[in-house]
Amino acid sequence: MTRYLYIHIQFFALCCYTFFGCNAISGKKDIKTLGDQETDTTRIIMTDDSIKEVNSEVEDTPKQSKALSPAQKLLIDACNNYMVLNPASMKIPEVMILKASVIYNSKNYDDSRKEYLKIIEEYPKTKEGIEALRMIAQSYYEEKDFKKAQEWYRKLKDVASQGDDKSEAVTRIAESIFRFAESLEKEKKFKEAASQYERIPLEIPEAVIADISLYNAGFAYEKGEDWPRAILAYQRLKNQYKESKLVPKSIFRT
Repeated sequence: MTRYLYIHIQFFALCCYTFFGCNAISGKKDIKTLGDQETDTTRIIMTDDSIKEVNSEVEDTPKQSKALSPAQKLLIDACNNYMVLNPASMKIPEVMILKASVIYNSKNYDDSRKEYLKIIEEYPKTKEGIEALRMIAQSYYEEKDFKKAQEWYRKLKDVASQGDDKSEAVTRIAESIFRFAESLEKEKKFKEAASQYERIPLEIPEAVIADISLYNAGFAYEKGEDWPRAILAYQRLKNQYKESKLVPKSIFRT
């Protein structure tokens, strides 16, 4: 019976992988960082090797949750049955991650967080525990709760050893701060937005979006008619990130 259930779980995991893509099990995916615009139609998208200006808009509405499909419900039932019948199995953390990820991929983020929290509480120092931290942070990011996303990415940074996990956490912290600043700017809270943008070069100066954050800080101060601080932000960009493609624009604005 145990062997049957384990094969059952593997089969449905494969189905989940097939239907939802290669990130279905972990739920992990790339989050592109969007810079602010100097006009209403142009967004600056930061990539690792370039800055590309494109006509695009940031999606403002959080993704809506979807009802679980019959296949997803069956997979969750299989996970639950396995854990009941095999409480001492070393595969339990993997099965818990699988269950949480199925819920996450249906965009039921609140319910998925409850499952991820169980993993963190029961298996805090395992790879599954670290993955659970990452997914909680990402779920808040998807819901555009960027303050909560920062909080959980910092927890990931503190727990993760040196390497890709820690590097990713630092990157995501910067992105969450950036998006929070964007949200403040859309609410016309320009000085608060500028202050958030300035956090990135101060706290994470190596971040790929640090230069655009300084530029956006200056531009937000301009919108708030705080001209001295705007000039200081542009000057810091010129001095701190001499190779940035935004330096000519910052010089022009001063």
